[in-house]
Amino acid sequence: METFKIKSNAFVEGAWIPERYTARGDDLSPDFEIEDIDPQAKSIAITLDDASHPIFPNYNH
Repeated sequence: METFKIKSNAFVEGAWIPERYTARGDDLSPDFEIEDIDPQAKSIAITLDDASHPIFPNYNH
């Protein structure tokens, strides 16, 4: 199985996503780049565990 990479200039790997990219901030979509996708892939699903959701801890988007 190949490993692909997701990169963004909006935040540092392993750090919290800056508030400006959240609904509490400017609600901007951060830029990101996906590299080394398997050429046979038909689709990609991206999920986010929202550890700081005010009502549902660890809410999945």
